[in-house]
Amino acid sequence: MIEATLAVKMSESWIRDILLKYPVRIKFLGWIPSEETEGGKSLVEIRGPEDAVADVSQSLKDNPFICKIQISKVGKGSILGTVELNKCAICRAIPGTDCFLTHGVTTEDGSLLLRIMTEERGNLRRFISKLEEDGCGIRIISLRDPEKEDLLTERQEEILRTAYEMGYFEYPKKVNIKELSERLGMSISTLSEMLRKSERKVLEYYFSAK
Repeated sequence: MIEATLAVKMSESWIRDILLKYPVRIKFLGWIPSEETEGGKSLVEIRGPEDAVADVSQSLKDNPFICKIQISKVGKGSILGTVELNKCAICRAIPGTDCFLTHGVTTEDGSLLLRIMTEERGNLRRFISKLEEDGCGIRIISLRDPEKEDLLTERQEEILRTAYEMGYFEYPKKVNIKELSERLGMSISTLSEMLRKSERKVLEYYFSAK
């Protein structure tokens, strides 16, 4: 069994529209692909400042990417509901790949961190290929086999995740190696070496034969 964390960046989506306007975080609790369209339905939880979340509710209703929503306020600064789309890259990528999406959460730059479970690396490759064909940018943040020793150490995964979330892999970079090293409490030389080794391990595992 393979567990992967992917950072997915979509050029156009309701997610980016909302995050550009409001300081909220969107958590995806489930996806249901449509059998009739290229879209599907997502179960989402949106959290943030209470006034921002109130405005988000109206923005979702007016968003051109969304054809139907059903939301409820579940607490202070929190709404829960379903969002239905006629076109959804993630929903289109699920069928035929045998990949289970277990978790999704947005980052500050509008990307979506997806956690995926699947039986074989080939399934993951197919899922990623479908997203890339749909114009999504993909970065593999972590890969591990729960039945074997973790591919990355806990520290290596922390470094890769922090580097991604701070925008180190963006072009142009949102943070340089010096700023990243200060955030992680490491020397620049040690951090550079750990980044190189961690990325190599992830890529070797992803591209190696079954």
